[in-house]
Amino acid sequence: MPWISLDNKIDTGGYATVEKLKIHPDHYHSTRHNTFALKTLRSDIDNIRAAFQQELNAFRKIRRGPHLVELVAAVEITERRFMFIFPWAEGGTLEDLMTQEHTNHRGPSRLPSRQFSSWVLDQCRGLVEALGTIHFTHTDSIYQSERDLGKDYGLHLDIKPSNILYFSQETEASPFGTLKLADCGLMEFHSLASRSRKSMTGCSAGSQTYRPPEYDFNHTKSKKVDVWAMGCAYSEFLTWAILPHGSVDEYRLARMQDVSIISNNEEDRKIYECNFFQHHRECEVPIDPLSSDVRGRRINSNTCRVDSSKIRTVEIPMLKPSVSQWIEKLISKVEHETRPGIIVEFLVFIKEEMMQPERVQRADCRRVLKFFEEHMDKADLRSKESSS
Repeated sequence: MPWISLDNKIDTGGYATVEKLKIHPDHYHSTRHNTFALKTLRSDIDNIRAAFQQELNAFRKIRRGPHLVELVAAVEITERRFMFIFPWAEGGTLEDLMTQEHTNHRGPSRLPSRQFSSWVLDQCRGLVEALGTIHFTHTDSIYQSERDLGKDYGLHLDIKPSNILYFSQETEASPFGTLKLADCGLMEFHSLASRSRKSMTGCSAGSQTYRPPEYDFNHTKSKKVDVWAMGCAYSEFLTWAILPHGSVDEYRLARMQDVSIISNNEEDRKIYECNFFQHHRECEVPIDPLSSDVRGRRINSNTCRVDSSKIRTVEIPMLKPSVSQWIEKLISKVEHETRPGIIVEFLVFIKEEMMQPERVQRADCRRVLKFFEEHMDKADLRSKESSS
């Protein structure tokens, strides 16, 4: 192969390895990239050809965009050796970025400078626009109606900070670099009709930490799975942007302190994990077959019920108290040191609409983009008017 260097092997888990390489200029012409990432699928994974084809098909279906990683090439060498080539992200991933200090981006206070704040919000907006190109693959616009059941719609299914690449190179449009959504290995495409009939049997693939409540309740896959995960990633990204270095680890530790199941049954095991929600389990609730209300509360679509002739176990998902308290901490920090503005409004939106445990009430991509239109675009207009 026409590769002139090959190093920096990275193990990405049970699916693939990634290596840094340079391609001989006679075989690739680009003024934008001079180093690349070679992703090699592990030869021992089941149905390796199908896995390769699934990821390749995903890139063929989705439209290119500034916040979606670009596929340079796909390579089949032998029956069990498959590779993808992408531009190399010098900054690593969002996970890597959040381990770094960035005091040089901040103003006199511990809060980000206005330019850095704008960059953070621009990246959040760009990432959800990239997600929209997956969710609305063959539509002319991500704002188009979903009435056409024959069209394909995609699900990313593995959004997390380590699957968001950080291209740290400065550009005129993005002075602190660019975040790009990556890793389409678990991406699926469905028609609305077929997808609505397909159930999730658990979060066997993808991240347990960023999974939504409905994964635990064996519910239908939907695009709102990705919105939940993106909201969780946003909450960590904004933690890094607003609070001192090391705060993301503190946030994760705080989530680990909250038990995953709140129950009045002493026999239930106490489980602690780093996810963002917990189950509130109510046992021995009298059954009224004529009503879907339990103790005056209507069971929502994320509720798991186990009925017998005498008792019902009801599980209601809620945000972990540590998550709600942490976001309130971010809001208080911003309000205390700056004028309340779009960052506060965005934090509230993340908590109330993106990280909404009730799937039906959770925002979709259109709603998130509408938030940015209503707040960022108007803020830009006010800024231009005040400077003129």
